[in-house]
Amino acid sequence: LALFAGVALLRVERRQPEPLLPLPLFAEASIWRLLLLSVLVVAAQVGLISFLPLWLQVVRGLEPANAGLVLLAIAIGSSFGAFFAGKMVARTGHAMLWPSIGLPVATAIWSLLAIYAATMPLWLMLALLGLATFGSGTSYPVVQTTVQAAAGQGRLGIAAAGVAFSRNFGAALGAALAAAAIFGAMALFTPALTEGFAALVSDAGALGAEGMQGLRAGLAEPFRGLFIIAAVLVGAASVMAWRVPLRRY
Repeated sequence: LALFAGVALLRVERRQPEPLLPLPLFAEASIWRLLLLSVLVVAAQVGLISFLPLWLQVVRGLEPANAGLVLLAIAIGSSFGAFFAGKMVARTGHAMLWPSIGLPVATAIWSLLAIYAATMPLWLMLALLGLATFGSGTSYPVVQTTVQAAAGQGRLGIAAAGVAFSRNFGAALGAALAAAAIFGAMALFTPALTEGFAALVSDAGALGAEGMQGLRAGLAEPFRGLFIIAAVLVGAASVMAWRVPLRRY
């Protein structure tokens, strides 16, 4: 149904004198690459926000309140990244330079966390989370302003709506991919842990200390997919950042 609706939408929009989706606009290299970059970065961030508290409780054994506080590192890092990029764009006129540096750094950090997050000290993980999301945050104001600059004065509203849609789409995609990576890996490679995971979520006390420790060690592998997905998505966004033709204005 979605495929049929998409084809029908494109056919209708091509024939309209004032289309809701002006297809030539989204065919411009700077615009479609920036919108795809936005989808990828938001997908990585929302996937992490959706499942990182669960990972912290299941694998690292944190209390729910403390697991929620860890999300502050993501919020602070991405906010400061966006603030920094906005100030630097205004000062230098170089727009794509900042996500072109920040996103590869974030990719490297997500890759590092995929390997060592289950065992590294919590303070170090918090610092790396903040640094990774700082790198991703540099793309937020750059995408918004560069898409509007590429679209031109007469198409600002359409360009802004395209950015908003890309972020909404990325949020839905990120949650779905993270869930598929974690629970798909659990079902395919460690099916025996599925019942234990359900017991952990419903009544952790029934497992006992020894059972809890063994279960957490086993669940560390499926939940590694959370960071792998983030590394892959942000890595693809890094490629898009370097390939945007409009680099300053």
